[in-house]
Amino acid sequence: MANAVDPSHALTGSVASATQASIDLLEGIKTLTPNLKPLRDMAKELESLKAVLKSLGKTIHNSTDTNLLKLVPALDECRMTCNWVYRAAVELSGQAIMSVRCGRGSSDRHRIGSYRRHIDDMRRIISGYTSTFQVVVSAPKIRDPSMTTEDLGVIKKLIENTIEDLEDLKNDDEERSGLPDKVAFPGWTRPVNQKASIFDYCRDLCVSFLVDFNPAEATLADRLSHSKKIPAKEAWESTPGKTRQVFVSPKLYAINRGGGSGLQMQFAGVATQQEIMEWSKAMAQMWPE
Repeated sequence: MANAVDPSHALTGSVASATQASIDLLEGIKTLTPNLKPLRDMAKELESLKAVLKSLGKTIHNSTDTNLLKLVPALDECRMTCNWVYRAAVELSGQAIMSVRCGRGSSDRHRIGSYRRHIDDMRRIISGYTSTFQVVVSAPKIRDPSMTTEDLGVIKKLIENTIEDLEDLKNDDEERSGLPDKVAFPGWTRPVNQKASIFDYCRDLCVSFLVDFNPAEATLADRLSHSKKIPAKEAWESTPGKTRQVFVSPKLYAINRGGGSGLQMQFAGVATQQEIMEWSKAMAQMWPE
C-alpha cells in the first residue's frame, strides 16, 4: 500500500524557496537607487510576505490536510515572481539613474513616472500572494469552536477583500498582456509562465474557504442559542451576593431572588455583541472590586 502524502514534506521545499526568494528580493530592493517611495513600499510588502510565509510554514508543519498541496503552484509562482521582479526593478532603477544624471527634461520626468508606476504594479502583484497566503493561514480558525461572531467576520472580510484584489490584478494583467513588453514594462520581458491564470488560481483557492462559513456560522449560532437557554435563566435568578451579570433577551425573564445585600444590576432587551462589551466595561468601572 502506498504511503499517504504528507503535506508538510511536499510543501516544505516550496515554502522554503518562496521565502528565500522574498528575502533575496527584499535585500536587493534595499540596494537600489534612487530610493523612491515605490521601492520603500515594496520593501514593506516584502516584510509582510516574509512574515506570512513563516506562519504558513508553521501551519503546514502542524497539519495533515492534503488540501494544502493546492498551495504548491501559488508558492512556486510567488518564488518566480520575486526573481522576475528583482530583475525588472534593477533594469528600471538603471533607467531612473540615467534620467537623474542626464537631467530632468519632460521625457526624463515621464521615465521616472513610469518607473514609479511599474514598481508599484509589481508591489501589488506581490501583495496578491501575501493576501492569498494570509487567507490560508487564517482559514483553519473558522472551525475553532471558540470563535466569536466578530472573529468570523474579520476572517470572512479578509477572504472577500482578497478575492476582489485578485480580480483586479487579473484584469490589470490582462490589459498589460495586450501591450508590447517594452510598453507594458519597459526594459524587460514578461516571464512566459507569469500568466493571469495564477490570479484565477489564487482567487479560486480563497473562494473555496468561503464554503466553510455556513457550517461555522451555524455552529456559532447554535452555541450562542444554547447559552441562552434555561441554565442561564436559572443562574440569573439564583446567583446571590455581589454579582456582575448581564442577561440580554427580548423580554424580562425574571427577577433575581438570590438575596444578599450585594450590588446587583439587571436589564433586558435586544443588544449586539459590541453593545454588550461596552456595557460590561461600563459596569466594571461602576462596581469596584
